[in-house]
Amino acid sequence: MPEMIDLRLRILTCTCRWELGDDLASVLRFAVDEEDEDYRNRYSITCSEFYDARARALVADGDIAGAKERIRWESELWPPIRLEMIDDPALGAIW
Repeated sequence: MPEMIDLRLRILTCTCRWELGDDLASVLRFAVDEEDEDYRNRYSITCSEFYDARARALVADGDIAGAKERIRWESELWPPIRLEMIDDPALGAIW
């Protein structure tokens, strides 16, 4: 079942359907916490990519608090992304 959620979340990211994506990312994050390391790595990246795109949209809309929350979740799921986020001009308003 997580494979279906993963695919749907990728589609929602591309189509900017944020509300449903937030719900599915939460479900996938919960599933990620329950499984083995390979499983966790695969789905953590999908959730992180969604949260990154969502944070960018929130910054563009002026919702810095919402963007910070998504960035926090993203960096918890996929720590290597932190360095990229700091140098990203689209996320500059967060820092």
